[in-house]
Amino acid sequence: MSDVIFVRHPSGLARLVRTVPEQEDPFQALLENHPELLGGGQLRPDGEPLRFLLVQREAGIRDSAVSGNRWSIDHLFIDQHGTPTLVEVKRSTDTRVRREVVGQLLEYAANATAWWEPGLMEQMSRGLYAENYEVVMREFLGDSDASQFWIEADERLASGRIRLLFVADRVPSELRTLIEFLDEKLDGIEVAGVEIVHYGVGDQQAYVPRVVGQSERARSKRQRSSPKSKTTESELLDRVGVAASKVFSMVLQAARARGWTTYFGTDGFSVRVPSNIGLKTAFFGFPAGALGYDVPSFQVTRGNFPADLHDEIDRRLGAAAFRRSGSATFHLAAVDAEGAGVRALLDLAQALAEHE
Repeated sequence: MSDVIFVRHPSGLARLVRTVPEQEDPFQALLENHPELLGGGQLRPDGEPLRFLLVQREAGIRDSAVSGNRWSIDHLFIDQHGTPTLVEVKRSTDTRVRREVVGQLLEYAANATAWWEPGLMEQMSRGLYAENYEVVMREFLGDSDASQFWIEADERLASGRIRLLFVADRVPSELRTLIEFLDEKLDGIEVAGVEIVHYGVGDQQAYVPRVVGQSERARSKRQRSSPKSKTTESELLDRVGVAASKVFSMVLQAARARGWTTYFGTDGFSVRVPSNIGLKTAFFGFPAGALGYDVPSFQVTRGNFPADLHDEIDRRLGAAAFRRSGSATFHLAAVDAEGAGVRALLDLAQALAEHE
């Protein structure tokens, strides 16, 4: 990219010279207010341009079920299709913009997908926009239902369908090579670099975004692949086997009987409970392979339950011989024949519906 651009004004042409931002923070604030600088049109040059909504700046990420936030990602955005987009910003003068930032962002992504519980992204967004939340979501989604949008976003996060963006004023060749490699090899994860080049002389400023590092092979693969259709209840139950089918059926039947919301996505299902503080996701169910596990996965989103029920949830699941992984994911290795543990969880979800 050129180190100088010319801008027309009444007396002729103004010469703007490429410069390096003195600090990262103003650069980050610019993204916060102008997410179009992420180059959504360049990320989808032959399709609908991506639009981004800021979910949270400095979104906290923990590394275990019991820890507080260990890291924070510079920006968490989401696109109009519900794909969580993790953005890390570095200046070209920062030596970490080369290799270290790759490991850093991959670590953030691994722990975010493991420990961000369903409903957290919606909660972040509500906290950010406060009383303007409904207006912001209506402007972003149009006539689409915001609750459905966040359910699909949670499903994408849980199944690792996310986007990683490395943003800098100049993306060095070493980082560009790594980005291209990751974008081709990480199945389901889109990786790109975004150069936001700053030009300025005096009070005149210009910013030019350019997406780099995405290979044509990876881009063509994304363009060729048609969106996955949503599964149905019968299709899902046929895929999960006898033990998981019994549990999933029990949860879905109980949810409908109690007036809870059931949703089927591309891989699995979720159940949302209408609590006094809004809809809260209580359960997810996925077939083997959907989340990289060789057995079906039944997720209890414990963080949405009152804190005084957490120990009881763990006890019930342990008694039902579930195999635990992470803070809220339980695998159906050996489900009790009568489903007593699952029925107890449904009773606890009813308590969630009655929680102030």
